[in-house]
Amino acid sequence: MRMPVDDPPGYPGWRTGEWNFHQVADYSGVYDASLRLKPDNPRVPCGEDINGSYKDDLFDSGQWVPKTPFEYTAVE
Repeated sequence: MRMPVDDPPGYPGWRTGEWNFHQVADYSGVYDASLRLKPDNPRVPCGEDINGSYKDDLFDSGQWVPKTPFEYTAVE
């Protein structure tokens, strides 16, 4: 089973669990200040391709396959 693995600000360490919703900014690359990813090489996602390692590193294994409803909202 794939579980999100993250370290949110103010939380006392890494955790696994389920998300109902998760939003990120994508302006010339993903910016996700709400968590750090990948415990063995932690980072705050910044300037990453949303379809690259960002999505894969949200989980402890496998790849992200979003459930519906899934949408991108663009702000011009």
